[in-house]
Order: sequence, then structure tokens, then C-alpha cells
Amino acid sequence: MTKKPRLHVPKDDVVYKHVFESPRCIYGVRDDGVFMITKKDTYEEFSATLFLKRGKACVTLNHGTVALDVLMARAFIPEFDSRTDHLKHIDGDPFNCAPSNLQIVPRTQRASEKAVEAKSKRVMVGETIYPSIQACADALYVSRATVFNRLYGSRKRTILDDVDIRFVDEELSSHDIKSSSGSQH
Repeated sequence: MTKKPRLHVPKDDVVYKHVFESPRCIYGVRDDGVFMITKKDTYEEFSATLFLKRGKACVTLNHGTVALDVLMARAFIPEFDSRTDHLKHIDGDPFNCAPSNLQIVPRTQRASEKAVEAKSKRVMVGETIYPSIQACADALYVSRATVFNRLYGSRKRTILDDVDIRFVDEELSSHDIKSSSGSQH
């Protein structure tokens, strides 16, 4: 999933912070969650192309990949420390990196949340719904990590690359869950 760059008209009510400068461009972030690129020769402003990497919205900066939420937090949330903290998106949308949508979570707490999520978040493969990532992995005869990496957008090639696998929307009621004993291969 990639969001294309588009020309932006500067807004008066947003705060802009400089992040990095190259010979041709100036890079910065705005407090509404947009990563901006300004060409030095024409002063045109563009929002950067975003892409998902391991479930996070990322941008390419100086030939490297940087998570946009981390750039936002470093610029607008002074108490954020990337060595000890993790950022959680309040609305669950990895592309919404506005500082008002970011919550600082200690890394140890986030690790335990991910473990609980792996046990409790429902997964759909085709038309079959499994009660957890682990149940799905057991039914497909793969590791939990394989299913987890596929769901969270890992770039690794897996045997699940051609499988329609996704988290179940919360709107589906619990009576829609099929038993994982009728596994689908």
C-alpha cells in the first residue's frame, strides 16, 4: 500500500519542523502528520510517498527508511525516547501519524500487548475465521511468526504470499466465527 505524493498548499494553522536537508531538498514534518519535501530550486512543496514496512508508515530519507511516527514524535513530543518507548496509533491507522494520534507506550508493555493480540485477535483466511493468529497458524500448518509477519506486512517471502489472509473486521459478530477444526488449506 503506497500513498502517492501530491502538491500541498501551505496551511496557516499547522506547525512545521525541519528534519533534514539535502543538496536539492528540505525535509520536514507538520503537526497534522504530513511529511513534506520542499525543492530548493522551485520552492514547491510535496507530501512524501508513504509505504508500509512492518506495519508502520515509512518514508525514504537520505537513502534510508524511516518510520514517520518516530519522526513526528521526535519533532513534536519531547518526552519520547526511541530507545525505551514505542508509539501506538490511537485510531489504529498507521498512516495517521499526527502527534495527537500517537500514544507513547513502554516497549515492555507493547511486547506483552502483542503477545495478547496474537492470542485474541481474529484472523480470516478466505471465508474461514479463526479466533487467533495461533489457531490460524495451527490450521495452516505454519508457525505463528509466519502468519504474524504476513498480517503485519513483513517484506519476507513466505508460503502465505498468495493466500488471502487478514484480520477480521470488528463488525462481524461472534456467531460468525467458524470452528478452526474445519481447517482450510
